[in-house]
Amino acid sequence: VGSTVDIFVTESMSVAELAVEWKMIRDDIALTYQRRLTDDFERWNFYLFYVVEDIESLKRNLKFKIEHNTLSSRKIIISVKEIEGKDIPEYLIHKYLDTAKIYHNLVNI
Repeated sequence: VGSTVDIFVTESMSVAELAVEWKMIRDDIALTYQRRLTDDFERWNFYLFYVVEDIESLKRNLKFKIEHNTLSSRKIIISVKEIEGKDIPEYLIHKYLDTAKIYHNLVNI
């Protein structure tokens, strides 16, 4: 197939920073990187992980607003604790993007 899936992971930030900066981060990545992609598969299989320190204080409406925003990428908010000490790309791919697991979950619904 010869295409790739791009994964961007932010630096760790507070919920307050996330609330202010999530659109700027999304737009910056879209303008500086994503718009140069010519392959439709790569352009639409683009993941942006926002890493949050104090995820327990994240309000549901902000999480919903960010993760359901369809402009440029699939957005997922994760806790800094979730990725601590892990091989981050490998972990994120296995947990969130593993197509075999996604297919398995769909079959078992």
